[in-house]
Amino acid sequence: MADTCPLEGGCACGRVRYRLQTGPLVVHCCHCHWCQRESGAAFALNAMIESERVVVTGVQPEIVDTPSASGEGQQVARCPQCRVAVWSHYASAGPLISFVRVGTLDQPAQLPPDVHIFSASRQPWVVVPEGEPAFPEYYDRERVWPAASLERRNALLPAIEAYQSDLQRRQVVHTREIDAPRARVFAAFADPAQLARWWGPAGFSSTFDRFEPWPGGRWIFTLHGPDGRDYANEVVFIDVTAPDHVRLQHIGGHWFELLITFTDAGAGRTRVGWRQRFDSTEHCRRIASFVQEANEQNLDRLQAVVCGAGQN
Repeated sequence: MADTCPLEGGCACGRVRYRLQTGPLVVHCCHCHWCQRESGAAFALNAMIESERVVVTGVQPEIVDTPSASGEGQQVARCPQCRVAVWSHYASAGPLISFVRVGTLDQPAQLPPDVHIFSASRQPWVVVPEGEPAFPEYYDRERVWPAASLERRNALLPAIEAYQSDLQRRQVVHTREIDAPRARVFAAFADPAQLARWWGPAGFSSTFDRFEPWPGGRWIFTLHGPDGRDYANEVVFIDVTAPDHVRLQHIGGHWFELLITFTDAGAGRTRVGWRQRFDSTEHCRRIASFVQEANEQNLDRLQAVVCGAGQN
């Protein structure tokens, strides 16, 4: 790798250009269904590298908030002109690690895969070369990565931990187990007639002006408080994957991102996860006590609607 780096690459139209200053930590060949769909191919080939070692030499790529299989989402860097994706940032390390699309390098053959992941879902006609590491899902990096890559990751670990700590400080998390299958619980969100019956704290009602539950869709509504006041709200849907999860951004008034997950808890029950993340620690701290109570009331109302125990 020392003989071939730096490596240069870019998008299809040439506006976005970049340089990898060093070799990557590892190169993944991912065979998961999500990567197949996203790439439009049988697999995705990503070079995992510290973002500080990726230097943009052309136009800055546009960062696009994109769904992911986990529901946590990913930030995809795309050319603003031709829309080709050049790298991604995933939730675990955020902007500190870039997953560079190897196919966008000028010499992609310089970065063959080090390991094949999620090979359990690879296409049957894809043959993993003999001797290349392959795992049905993920793997233990301590057993696969070279020592130099592990040392580089350890050097970055304090920054990753600080990033994750910041996220923790500006979020509010709830869980609720509901005695209903997850398809029914998910439908209570996806169906606006049901959603209007439970969305908002106790005593509130709502009027929907627009409800588009798909990525990029808008949800514009008014909450009517028990004090007679009206509260305008606007939401953008980022990811709606039935019956697994919904991720949205509230852009009117208080900005926050909400991830709602629907997990099969067995015996026909559903575990609802509710994570509300604000734009700053101070913002979260200022309204946390109200939000925590209001969210629990929201989940009470959801449970009542799904289980047929009332309308409020």
